[in-house]
Order: sequence, then C-alpha cells, then structure tokens
Amino acid sequence: MPQATLERTREIVDALAQGASDRAEIAATSGVALRQVSYGVASARILGLLEGDEPFVLTALGREVAACEAGSTAERELLCRAVTESPSLTALAPGIVSAEPPSRDQVIAWFRDVAGLSANTAAHRAGMLFGWRKRLLQAPDPRDVKERLLGGRWRRIEVANLTSLEQLSLDFGPFTVLYGPTASGKSNVVDTLVLAHELATDAKGAVARRGGFATLMGHGRGPVTLEQRVAATREALEHSYRRHRIVLETTADDAWAIVEEQWDVLHQGVSLVHARRADVAAQFADATALLSHDESMLASPLGQRALGRHVVTRNVFRLSLDASQMLAPCAADDGRMRPDGSNVAAAILRLKGSRSYAGLLETLRNIVPGLDDLIVIRDADGRVSLAISQTLGPGLEARLPSSLWSRGTRQALVVLVAAQQLAAEEVMVVELDELALDSASLALVIEALQAASRRAMLVVSTTDEELAQAVAADVHVQCRFRGGRTHVAAPGLRIV
Repeated sequence: MPQATLERTREIVDALAQGASDRAEIAATSGVALRQVSYGVASARILGLLEGDEPFVLTALGREVAACEAGSTAERELLCRAVTESPSLTALAPGIVSAEPPSRDQVIAWFRDVAGLSANTAAHRAGMLFGWRKRLLQAPDPRDVKERLLGGRWRRIEVANLTSLEQLSLDFGPFTVLYGPTASGKSNVVDTLVLAHELATDAKGAVARRGGFATLMGHGRGPVTLEQRVAATREALEHSYRRHRIVLETTADDAWAIVEEQWDVLHQGVSLVHARRADVAAQFADATALLSHDESMLASPLGQRALGRHVVTRNVFRLSLDASQMLAPCAADDGRMRPDGSNVAAAILRLKGSRSYAGLLETLRNIVPGLDDLIVIRDADGRVSLAISQTLGPGLEARLPSSLWSRGTRQALVVLVAAQQLAAEEVMVVELDELALDSASLALVIEALQAASRRAMLVVSTTDEELAQAVAADVHVQCRFRGGRTHVAAPGLRIV
C-alpha cells in the first residue's frame, strides 16, 4: 500500500535512471532521506516501475516514465496506466482513477478488511491514494510547476565586464569540456558558474574571496553584470527556467554595491515568480531587517521573506587537486567530501560496504596495480587517515600510508570519491591538467565523471585540444585570449 506521494515516487525512478541501484545510492543521488526512500521504493514497486531487491532495476514502464518530463501529460498517462494495471491497487482500491471511483470510506474499509490495518492507518493510506488520483486527473498546480523549475543540469551564463570576459553568453550542459592554451581564460570562464552561485547566496563573501571588487571588474571598469538561467534541458533555457540576475558597481567612496538584482521563474514563457531587489526593499521598508547594499537577496531576511521557498540553489564548487591536503588525519564523522579533498578518508569510511564503493575500488584497481583495498586507520583521537593494501608480488603484500602514494593516485581518489558523492543537480568543476596521471588512468577518471553527470553537472577544463575533442560531452567550449580579452567558441558560437 502506498506511503509516498507520486512526486517522491518519481524521484526514486529518476535516481534509478541515473545509475543508483540500492537505497543508499538512491538517497545520495536524490537527496531524499533513507526512510523516505524506502517508502518511495515500495510505491514504485506497487506501480510496477521497478523490480528486484537491491539492486533495484527499472521495468520497461519505469524507463518510459523516467523518459517523460515530470508533471507532463505523458507522465500522467503512464502513471494512470500503472495504477490501473497494478494487482495490489486493483484488489484494494478498484477504479481509483476511473470516472466513478470508490468513496474514501469504501477504500478505508477495504484496507481494514483485506490488509488488516487499523482505522487510522487505513485512513492515512486511503488519503495517499486519493492524493494520487488528484495528481493524475487534475491539471497541474502552478505551484508544483515552480518546484520542478527550481533545478536542472543545464545552465546559461551571461556576463558583462567580468575579469577578462567583456561579453559572454554560454550554455553549460550536464557534461561540459572547456579547452584552450594556458592563460586563455578557461579558469575565468568556469569561475562564472561558481561566482553565479556565490553572488546569489553570499555576494559580500564572494567579492571578498576574490580579493575585492577591483579584481572582478574588467578593463572597462563599468558595472559587472552576471545572469544565470537553470533548466532541465537546453531547449527549456528559452522558456522554462529559473533565472537570477545581479549587477554590481563601484560607489563614490571606492566601495561597491549591488545596484540591481532579480529572481524569476518561468514556465513555457509565463512568469510564475518575479522578485526585484528594488520592489522588495520598498515593500518591506518598515521591516527591522534591512537589505544591505552588499547583501544578496537570499542572504537577507527580507529577500528570503519575499522569495519564500520558490528559489533553491544547488551547491557549485571547484575541486582542488592539491594532493598534499589529504595527508593529515581528519574527523571520522566528516564524511561529505570537501572541495579541497582534505577529508577523503572520512568520505571513504562513509562509502565502505556500498555498491558505490565496489565501483570505486574497481576503477582504482585499474589505476593502481596490485591494489587490494583502501584501509581506513583510526588514531588515538578517533581521527582517520588512509592506507593502501597492495600486492607487490607473489606472497608479498604491503600496507602503504597515503604519504607514500603517488600524487596522481591521491588526486584520482579525490576526484572519484567526489564524483560518487555528488547529489542531484550539484555542479563540480575539475581541471584535468592538474591530474598527474597517464592517459589510460585519465580516461578512467573521465569515464567516472561522465557517469556522475547523469545526476549532477560536471565541467572539466584542459589545455589538450586533442583530448577535449575526443571526450564525449554535451558541450565543447574553446577558449582563446586576444587583445586582453577571453573569447569563447561553442556550438552556435564562434571566436571573434
């Protein structure tokens, strides 16, 4: 009997379609709590969308649902079919999505008689089923559309007068490769993604971390403009997306201020959310919490009040490949990989025993000859570090602490673990030239990043044009530096 909404059930289906196969992987991929994952798995099984028991596998119907846009007419039709063909639902609530459904009292009575549920539990399960009916037979609520538009793995960045970028409009896909010579501005291009996230959530901190506003300004010393759209597909960037636009400018006292900021959510060209900084400040002028000149709307109580739950940002970060960071022991409970890789031992500890860990180990064994396992070592203070259990020859085994690993091995491990832990729609940037790996090992790392891009968004950069062109990607971007400016070329663009 269903204990999850159809929206939650769809999240489970999407996670499986992105490569998850057990409850832990589904939770990591979707961001759904483990208990709620179990409820969603049970509902998906009732509907005939998955089969098996860890590993779970999508059925043909489940794959059809995963291929549909969430909330679309096609999805509703498939789910209606699933409800109608479900043996469990046919027995417990026949006709629940028909023109003449049973009454709620009838369904409660069937649940009590057939399944032996208590009155309260039966009423709850019946309420969930009638929620399914409403979701499938009624037109979608615009509020639900807003929620679906809050994320996506396609982003369009538009900037003006930012560092070496005079003007830029560029689409990033689930897997994007940037290439160009050293000092061509690749780092400035990929930093637009990180900066867009940071300006939206903490503009003051974003400017300070980059050395001040003068560092951000281009040669024209005019206002810095950055706009980001986030959507589910490249086509949706034109009509169904979340957008944030922000303009920063110097002030008379050589400081800086946000002079314009705006959030929008559009669906099929129709505005569902529209919030401008100026309107928010005017609307809540009598509020005790003021909107500071260098404070993002999302960082302010005023902005949060105006935007409510309609704007959600996903984590965006550049992965550091300074291999020395992972040598020191770290706290054992700090299992979410940091961008600098300093807690990789704790991250490994979290992955141990999962199917994700088995896949990680398989890839590493192709990079490190003779690798048997990764050993997590606890010190007297409970902090953890890593060692490799390695077969060096017949009857000869060794345990090597991370300080004796090659730089490339440490870097590869950080990248592979970070890719395994990426949550849905997060964005990670990796500079491939920093990886001290041979071509075969690098190919394995790239393959792992491509797999992670089925649920998250990956951007990699390299100076090796031949490598970049050989990598299958959603978008290839070429960078050149000329006349003091970075110029880019991508599908539909050309270097000028």
